Amino acid sequence: MVPVINENDTVATAELNLGDNDTLAGLVSNLVEADLMVILTDQSGIMTADPRLQSDAKLVEYANVDDPELDGRAGSGGAWGRGGMRTKLRAARLAARSATSTIIADGRVEDVLLSIRQGAGIGTLLHSKQEKVAARKQWLAGSLRPSGS
Repeated sequence: MVPVINENDTVATAELNLGDNDTLAGLVSNLVEADLMVILTDQSGIMTADPRLQSDAKLVEYANVDDPELDGRAGSGGAWGRGGMRTKLRAARLAARSATSTIIADGRVEDVLLSIRQGAGIGTLLHSKQEKVAARKQWLAGSLRPSGS
């Protein structure tokens, strides 16, 4: 089974608005207890620096999803996006709750999903070392918003 997630193409958006496709994909990955989540974007993956500003930026091919260094490397969205690599990293960490690893790759590459399935080293693989958390606990952890003082 390969669910394809794209909140932007829903018919009725008033009832469903999670903010971005990345978050929705992370939640669905938890729900179906996916082994792997693939997020396609217009970049090769997470880079060591912003490639728009530094020409020597290199692709981070592999990292632990919880590596704090990733936070400094994941930038915000461009002119058309909502959150850039930052939301993709957040979604990968969300998916990691069910021990799901994530690949962030360039969706403009021909046959990118087939290449990933065949084991090609495409994009950034964010490995999850976490134990699976029960779906109900994941839902509660992802839904509750602390308030009060």
